[in-house]
Amino acid sequence: MPLEKRLLNVASEITRAKNLAAEDAGLARQSVERALDLVDLTVESVRGQSPVYFMRELLRLREILAGEHERPDRAVLESVLRGLLDLNPETHNLGLEI
Repeated sequence: MPLEKRLLNVASEITRAKNLAAEDAGLARQSVERALDLVDLTVESVRGQSPVYFMRELLRLREILAGEHERPDRAVLESVLRGLLDLNPETHNLGLEI
């Protein structure tokens, strides 16, 4: 699967968590867990193929996202989402509403 699609799958789960954060913390946590799993799979699939800066930033975003597991905060999730989409030119240029 292309990297852009992997990142968009992660973004989808983060968006779901962001939208659920105020309504249902349990479902938001499940979305964060799925996003973390997808980030881990992405890291494994691109290890050694992507520039060091990309891996470093992706892992930083993962660390911030992991901190949101217990109490997902809408503003933090939005920031993570922006950072994630900015990691790749194709996802950045989509101009998605966040």
